[in-house]
Amino acid sequence: MGFTLYSTEIQTSYTPLALPRTEPLITKEISFAFIQDFNGSDEHRQLQLLSNVYDTHQLWIFLSLNPTCYNCQTFIDELYQLTSNSLSVKQHLESRIIDLTKEDVDVLLDGRILLKDLEEKVIQAIHELGGYVFFKMHRSPKDAFETLCKEINGEWSTVWGLKCDEDPSVHFMKIQNINQLKVLLKTSNRIRDDLKEVSSQWNFVLRKWIDHMSNEYRCFVCNGKVNAVSAYGCNKDPIDNEKQVIEFINSKSFQDIILAIPYSHAVVDCSIDPTNYEVKIIEINPFSKRSSSAKFSWVIDKYTLYYHYDTNGNVNVKL
Repeated sequence: MGFTLYSTEIQTSYTPLALPRTEPLITKEISFAFIQDFNGSDEHRQLQLLSNVYDTHQLWIFLSLNPTCYNCQTFIDELYQLTSNSLSVKQHLESRIIDLTKEDVDVLLDGRILLKDLEEKVIQAIHELGGYVFFKMHRSPKDAFETLCKEINGEWSTVWGLKCDEDPSVHFMKIQNINQLKVLLKTSNRIRDDLKEVSSQWNFVLRKWIDHMSNEYRCFVCNGKVNAVSAYGCNKDPIDNEKQVIEFINSKSFQDIILAIPYSHAVVDCSIDPTNYEVKIIEINPFSKRSSSAKFSWVIDKYTLYYHYDTNGNVNVKL
């Protein structure tokens, strides 16, 4: 598949997109300033910016690391698929990714049962991951707790299979069979919103359930720098020495683990064992407002999340 890029249009085997030029004819490098302009622009402006990139290799890499947020034209979709399929993210927790077809998505949105092929893949994944999994799409169904509680009349032990010492507000996302996943699909608005997104890729992410996860942290990576880290979720292990944890987060060993991901911008969830400081990457989310800002704010703390490390030479940590 070949691509020819011009300063005033982007051409593929499909009808080329004509872009009106209002700027001087210059070649732009994909710099940090370019990325910031791109992320803050609407679809029309983004297409204008992309039309200025002459190097197709740079364009492929850019689109793989900074996927567009709208239902883009076919040429962007092709470029993104071409590159993203060759990239993989090494996560330290065993997981399975199940691709969904458009038919799967339509059935799920209509509230019908899962198609047989998809159901079999989910059942197999649960079995391969030890019988208990955590489920998500772009986002987790963490909003489903109250609705789910009403749906099953609070029968957590008999209906959901929870043990008496398992907190329902945490363990309701612990799935052991296909019926539980179906109920979460029904009761989570976050999952339904993910299904409604106009996209070329939908998938279920099933991750091996860990009964005792070490304290979880959300790391904000921008332009290849860890700018901020926040405590995240329900951290049960007490932090005896906050100063030592902050020093560890600012250490090269911690940042090398987080920055091993193949993305220049990302929100990375990880766990840190307070006894031996073992770090595990849990998942990687888009660097955008669709990802929770934890103890920070995408609006109030924007400068911190984008620029803190370059400005201060350290990571801003909130425990």
